[in-house]
Amino acid sequence: MFSSQETPITRLDASRGIRPNRLQLVGAVEVAEAKEEPAEKSNQPSEGVTPYQ
Repeated sequence: MFSSQETPITRLDASRGIRPNRLQLVGAVEVAEAKEEPAEKSNQPSEGVTPYQ
């Protein structure tokens, strides 16, 4: 695990009253999904289906 103090986004969000540890967990999941999904989709044969239009 990493300490929340190491991430630069912490100071920005702390000033807004957002809890850094929760935000980072959610953000990490969203980033992981965002990186995985397009790669997954592009590996599939496109059969005329474009869900990300």
